[in-house]
Amino acid sequence: ACGAPERPVSVLLITLDTTRADRIGCYGRADAGTPAIDRLAARGALFERILAPVPITLPSHTSLMTGSYPPYHGVRDNGLYTVAPELHTLAEEFQASGRRTAAFVSAFPLDSLFGLDAGFEVFDDNLALDRAGRSGLMMERAGSRTATNAALWLSHLSTSESFFTWVHLFDPHYPYEAPAEYRAQFPSDPYQAEIASTDAVVASLLKALRDSGRLDDTIVVLTADHGESLGDHGEETHALLLYDSTLHVPLVIAGPGVPKARVPTAASLIDVAPTIAELAGLADDFQANSARSLISTIRGVEAQKEHLEPPREVYFESLYPRDHNGWSELVGLEFGDWK
Repeated sequence: ACGAPERPVSVLLITLDTTRADRIGCYGRADAGTPAIDRLAARGALFERILAPVPITLPSHTSLMTGSYPPYHGVRDNGLYTVAPELHTLAEEFQASGRRTAAFVSAFPLDSLFGLDAGFEVFDDNLALDRAGRSGLMMERAGSRTATNAALWLSHLSTSESFFTWVHLFDPHYPYEAPAEYRAQFPSDPYQAEIASTDAVVASLLKALRDSGRLDDTIVVLTADHGESLGDHGEETHALLLYDSTLHVPLVIAGPGVPKARVPTAASLIDVAPTIAELAGLADDFQANSARSLISTIRGVEAQKEHLEPPREVYFESLYPRDHNGWSELVGLEFGDWK
């Protein structure tokens, strides 16, 4: 008469490095080569206007994990800053709830040296140099290897255990060196070849969830830390300028408790932490520093699209021009139609 108690909901957070929203199929690109992400979006919520708080890997991920902007958490660039131990992170909240926690990162800017390992019982940052000569901040490993390690860890969990797992995929970052089959698919667009290759890694992670019987009670959150200029406005890569090319990123959330919706309301990556906290039933300490959960926005869009929440300011910055070029830092706000 008494069945086994249900597992608390689990969360798989996938962050794609250097991924522009407009290079993903569900964001409007017909030949994107991103079927896995597109299918994920079709069964959940897609946010049309998510902005990175800073177009640099470590500070953007710190904002995502703490629900706060860089002026609050203090991390403004790669390699020069560390995450203060007193900052409260998503991983710490999940660990306090009794869930298993693990992170699998693919590049040195997110090494445990810089402090984002707090709250993770496993933090896999053992980077194999897959490409000869890569060192320093460019040290990385292929996303397929990172995903294999994550899937192996998931397979060792007992059936009663829930988890928070973060998987970071660095492949779209320059230099663009996708596997041969994807270079052949996009011979004149090596960046898009990397996006398509990364989508295949996402597909492998979702397959691992499905094969383990965990897909139905796992919330999957997929986003990016920032985009890539690709020559727009005279910038080849990212970090220097604050145009949409490097700030506008995808955000897709699917799983139990997530309605199907396409959300036009502008928001920030800092809103991901309180959104995950609400979906996972955690104590929400992430709305004290400008962040807010997006769940009510999703449900409002689903219920009556003509009554959307009023816009709020979304902040973004880059201190890179000042710290590396001796120019002025850039700071900005988006509010409604204004930037």
